[in-house]
Amino acid sequence: MSTDAFRKRMRAAGANLREERIRAIRANLAQTFFDDPSYVGEVKEYWTGGVYHPRVYESKNKAAGTVLMQFLTQHNEPFGTGDVFTLPSGESWICTYKPETYGMFHLGTIDFCNYALSLHVGGKDRQYPVCVQNATQYNSGETRIGQLGFGSSQSLIFITAMPETIALDHGYRFLIDRNQEKPTAYRLTQIDHIHSYKGCGRGVLRWTVAEDMLRPTDDIANMVADQAKGEGGEWF
Repeated sequence: MSTDAFRKRMRAAGANLREERIRAIRANLAQTFFDDPSYVGEVKEYWTGGVYHPRVYESKNKAAGTVLMQFLTQHNEPFGTGDVFTLPSGESWICTYKPETYGMFHLGTIDFCNYALSLHVGGKDRQYPVCVQNATQYNSGETRIGQLGFGSSQSLIFITAMPETIALDHGYRFLIDRNQEKPTAYRLTQIDHIHSYKGCGRGVLRWTVAEDMLRPTDDIANMVADQAKGEGGEWF
Protein backbone atom coordinates (compact mmCIF):
# COMPACT_ATOMS: atom_id res chain seq x y z
CA MET A 1 0.00 0.00 0.00
CA SER A 2 1.39 3.40 -1.00
CA THR A 3 1.87 6.18 1.53
CA ASP A 4 -0.96 8.22 0.00
CA ALA A 5 -3.35 5.24 0.02
CA PHE A 6 -2.48 4.52 3.67
CA ARG A 7 -3.16 8.15 4.63
CA LYS A 8 -6.52 8.09 2.85
CA ARG A 9 -7.47 4.92 4.71
CA MET A 10 -6.45 6.48 8.01
CA ARG A 11 -8.55 9.60 7.34
CA ALA A 12 -11.54 7.45 6.46
CA ALA A 13 -11.29 5.18 9.51
CA GLY A 14 -9.92 7.63 12.10
CA ALA A 15 -7.36 10.28 12.79
CA ASN A 16 -4.57 7.78 13.52
CA LEU A 17 -3.73 4.09 13.86
CA ARG A 18 -4.83 4.03 17.51
CA GLU A 19 -8.34 5.25 16.66
CA GLU A 20 -8.58 2.77 13.79
CA ARG A 21 -7.78 -0.09 16.14
CA ILE A 22 -10.31 1.11 18.70
CA ARG A 23 -13.01 1.30 16.03
CA ALA A 24 -12.10 -2.18 14.77
CA ILE A 25 -12.38 -3.66 18.27
CA ARG A 26 -15.74 -1.93 18.79
CA ALA A 27 -17.04 -3.33 15.49
CA ASN A 28 -15.82 -6.87 16.19
CA LEU A 29 -17.38 -6.84 19.66
CA ALA A 30 -20.70 -5.51 18.35
CA GLN A 31 -20.98 -8.34 15.79
CA THR A 32 -20.95 -11.09 18.42
CA PHE A 33 -21.90 -9.30 21.65
CA PHE A 34 -25.47 -10.55 21.96
CA ASP A 35 -24.63 -14.12 20.88
CA ASP A 36 -22.25 -14.77 23.77
CA PRO A 37 -23.58 -17.12 26.53
CA SER A 38 -22.65 -14.49 29.16
CA TYR A 39 -25.07 -11.92 27.71
CA VAL A 40 -27.89 -11.51 30.27
CA GLY A 41 -30.28 -9.15 28.48
CA GLU A 42 -31.70 -5.92 29.86
CA VAL A 43 -30.36 -4.71 33.22
CA LYS A 44 -31.39 -1.58 35.14
CA GLU A 45 -29.25 0.71 37.29
CA TYR A 46 -30.78 1.02 40.77
CA TRP A 47 -30.34 4.77 41.32
CA THR A 48 -31.13 6.19 37.87
CA GLY A 49 -33.24 3.50 36.20
CA GLY A 50 -30.82 3.55 33.27
CA VAL A 51 -30.94 0.49 31.01
CA TYR A 52 -27.86 -1.59 30.13
CA HIS A 53 -27.25 -4.72 28.06
CA PRO A 54 -24.20 -6.40 29.61
CA ARG A 55 -22.27 -9.59 29.55
CA VAL A 56 -21.77 -10.91 33.10
CA TYR A 57 -19.19 -13.63 33.70
CA GLU A 58 -16.36 -15.07 35.84
CA SER A 59 -18.24 -15.52 39.11
CA LYS A 60 -15.75 -15.88 41.98
CA ASN A 61 -16.01 -16.34 45.73
CA LYS A 62 -13.99 -13.94 47.85
CA ALA A 63 -12.22 -15.03 51.03
CA ALA A 64 -14.60 -12.81 53.03
CA GLY A 65 -17.55 -14.97 51.89
CA THR A 66 -19.02 -12.71 49.20
CA VAL A 67 -19.22 -13.11 45.40
CA LEU A 68 -17.91 -10.92 42.56
CA MET A 69 -18.26 -11.02 38.75
CA GLN A 70 -17.11 -9.12 35.67
CA PHE A 71 -19.57 -6.72 33.99
CA LEU A 72 -18.96 -5.80 30.35
CA THR A 73 -20.87 -3.34 28.13
CA GLN A 74 -20.24 -1.89 24.70
CA HIS A 75 -18.61 1.52 24.30
CA ASN A 76 -21.95 3.35 24.04
CA GLU A 77 -23.20 2.13 27.45
CA PRO A 78 -20.83 3.72 30.00
CA PHE A 79 -21.14 3.08 33.73
CA GLY A 80 -19.04 3.85 36.78
CA THR A 81 -18.00 2.76 40.24
CA GLY A 82 -20.81 3.03 42.75
CA ASP A 83 -23.47 2.11 40.19
CA VAL A 84 -25.81 -0.65 41.39
CA PHE A 85 -27.26 -3.04 38.83
CA THR A 86 -30.36 -5.21 39.22
CA LEU A 87 -29.85 -8.37 37.17
CA PRO A 88 -32.75 -10.35 35.64
CA SER A 89 -32.52 -12.69 38.65
CA GLY A 90 -33.55 -9.76 40.89
CA GLU A 91 -30.16 -9.63 42.62
CA SER A 92 -28.38 -6.31 43.11
CA TRP A 93 -24.65 -5.89 42.38
CA ILE A 94 -22.46 -2.83 43.05
CA CYS A 95 -19.57 -1.81 40.80
CA THR A 96 -16.49 -1.53 43.01
CA TYR A 97 -13.73 -1.28 40.39
CA LYS A 98 -13.53 -0.06 36.79
CA PRO A 99 -10.22 -0.15 34.90
CA GLU A 100 -9.30 2.02 31.93
CA THR A 101 -10.35 0.44 28.61
CA TYR A 102 -9.51 3.36 26.29
CA GLY A 103 -12.95 3.69 24.73
CA MET A 104 -13.04 0.15 23.31
CA PHE A 105 -15.72 -1.05 25.78
CA HIS A 106 -16.61 -0.69 29.47
CA LEU A 107 -15.52 -3.29 32.00
CA GLY A 108 -16.04 -3.38 35.75
CA THR A 109 -15.94 -5.65 38.78
CA ILE A 110 -19.31 -5.99 40.50
CA ASP A 111 -19.81 -7.32 44.04
CA PHE A 112 -23.00 -9.05 45.17
CA CYS A 113 -25.17 -6.84 47.41
CA ASN A 114 -26.09 -9.25 50.20
CA TYR A 115 -27.96 -6.70 52.29
CA ALA A 116 -30.23 -3.64 51.96
CA LEU A 117 -29.12 -1.10 54.56
CA SER A 118 -31.87 1.18 55.91
CA LEU A 119 -30.87 4.79 56.64
CA HIS A 120 -33.02 7.68 57.83
CA VAL A 121 -31.99 10.55 55.54
CA GLY A 122 -33.85 13.60 54.32
CA GLY A 123 -36.71 12.97 56.75
CA LYS A 124 -37.49 9.49 55.43
CA ASP A 125 -36.20 5.94 55.49
CA ARG A 126 -34.29 4.83 52.40
CA GLN A 127 -32.70 1.52 51.48
CA TYR A 128 -29.16 1.20 50.08
CA PRO A 129 -28.03 -2.07 48.46
CA VAL A 130 -24.63 -2.83 50.00
CA CYS A 131 -21.99 -5.53 50.03
CA VAL A 132 -21.27 -6.58 53.62
CA GLN A 133 -18.13 -8.63 54.30
CA ASN A 134 -16.90 -10.20 57.52
CA ALA A 135 -13.93 -8.15 58.72
CA THR A 136 -13.50 -9.38 62.28
CA GLN A 137 -9.88 -10.32 61.52
CA TYR A 138 -8.97 -6.72 60.59
CA ASN A 139 -8.32 -3.65 62.71
CA SER A 140 -11.47 -1.66 63.48
CA GLY A 141 -9.72 1.70 63.45
CA GLU A 142 -10.32 2.18 67.17
CA THR A 143 -8.50 1.39 70.38
CA ARG A 144 -10.73 -0.02 73.09
CA ILE A 145 -10.04 0.48 76.77
CA GLY A 146 -11.44 -2.07 79.24
CA GLN A 147 -14.05 -4.75 78.60
CA LEU A 148 -17.53 -4.10 77.25
CA GLY A 149 -20.42 -6.55 77.52
CA PHE A 150 -21.34 -6.95 73.86
CA GLY A 151 -20.06 -8.79 70.78
CA SER A 152 -16.74 -8.06 69.11
CA SER A 153 -17.60 -8.81 65.47
CA GLN A 154 -17.04 -6.23 62.75
CA SER A 155 -17.88 -5.94 59.08
CA LEU A 156 -16.68 -4.15 55.97
CA ILE A 157 -19.40 -2.38 53.96
CA PHE A 158 -19.17 -1.23 50.33
CA ILE A 159 -21.79 1.46 49.63
CA THR A 160 -22.43 3.98 46.85
CA ALA A 161 -20.81 7.36 47.50
CA MET A 162 -23.67 9.88 47.60
CA PRO A 163 -23.96 13.22 49.45
CA GLU A 164 -25.86 11.64 52.33
CA THR A 165 -23.53 8.64 52.70
CA ILE A 166 -20.37 10.78 52.41
CA ALA A 167 -21.72 13.00 55.22
CA LEU A 168 -21.98 10.13 57.73
CA ASP A 169 -19.24 10.23 60.36
CA HIS A 170 -17.64 8.03 63.00
CA GLY A 171 -20.13 6.77 65.57
CA TYR A 172 -23.11 6.61 63.22
CA ARG A 173 -25.10 3.47 64.02
CA PHE A 174 -26.81 0.84 61.87
CA LEU A 175 -28.98 -2.23 62.34
CA ILE A 176 -27.64 -5.10 60.21
CA ASP A 177 -29.20 -8.50 60.70
CA ARG A 178 -31.50 -11.08 59.10
CA ASN A 179 -33.06 -11.48 62.55
CA GLN A 180 -35.45 -8.55 62.66
CA GLU A 181 -36.91 -9.43 66.06
CA LYS A 182 -33.64 -8.88 67.91
CA PRO A 183 -31.18 -7.43 65.39
CA THR A 184 -27.52 -6.66 65.90
CA ALA A 185 -26.47 -3.01 66.02
CA TYR A 186 -23.23 -1.75 64.51
CA ARG A 187 -21.31 1.51 64.84
CA LEU A 188 -19.25 3.20 62.11
CA THR A 189 -15.61 3.15 63.22
CA GLN A 190 -13.53 3.68 60.08
CA ILE A 191 -14.28 5.49 56.82
CA ASP A 192 -12.34 5.17 53.56
CA HIS A 193 -13.48 7.94 51.20
CA ILE A 194 -10.61 7.44 48.80
CA HIS A 195 -10.49 3.68 48.19
CA SER A 196 -12.75 3.27 45.16
CA TYR A 197 -12.96 6.55 43.30
CA LYS A 198 -11.05 4.98 40.42
CA GLY A 199 -13.09 5.26 37.23
CA CYS A 200 -16.01 7.47 36.33
CA GLY A 201 -19.18 7.45 38.38
CA ARG A 202 -20.20 8.26 41.92
CA GLY A 203 -17.52 6.18 43.58
CA VAL A 204 -17.68 3.69 46.43
CA LEU A 205 -17.24 4.22 50.16
CA ARG A 206 -15.65 1.53 52.27
CA TRP A 207 -16.86 1.52 55.88
CA THR A 208 -15.68 -0.55 58.82
CA VAL A 209 -18.44 -1.11 61.40
CA ALA A 210 -18.06 -2.72 64.83
CA GLU A 211 -20.76 -4.45 66.86
CA ASP A 212 -22.60 -2.15 69.29
CA MET A 213 -25.33 -2.46 71.91
CA LEU A 214 -28.98 -2.35 70.85
CA ARG A 215 -30.68 0.77 72.27
CA PRO A 216 -34.30 1.61 73.17
CA THR A 217 -34.15 4.38 70.56
CA ASP A 218 -33.52 1.91 67.71
CA ASP A 219 -36.47 1.46 65.36
CA ILE A 220 -36.45 -2.32 65.06
CA ALA A 221 -39.65 -2.48 63.02
CA ASN A 222 -38.02 -0.49 60.20
CA MET A 223 -34.45 -1.64 60.95
CA VAL A 224 -33.18 1.94 61.40
CA ALA A 225 -30.90 2.77 64.33
CA ASP A 226 -31.61 5.73 66.64
CA GLN A 227 -34.93 6.52 64.96
CA ALA A 228 -37.61 5.06 67.26
CA LYS A 229 -40.64 7.30 67.79
CA GLY A 230 -41.89 8.54 71.14
CA GLU A 231 -45.49 8.22 72.30
CA GLY A 232 -46.38 11.51 70.62
CA GLY A 233 -44.89 10.40 67.30
CA GLU A 234 -41.77 12.55 67.61
CA TRP A 235 -38.33 11.24 66.63
CA PHE A 236 -35.98 10.65 69.56
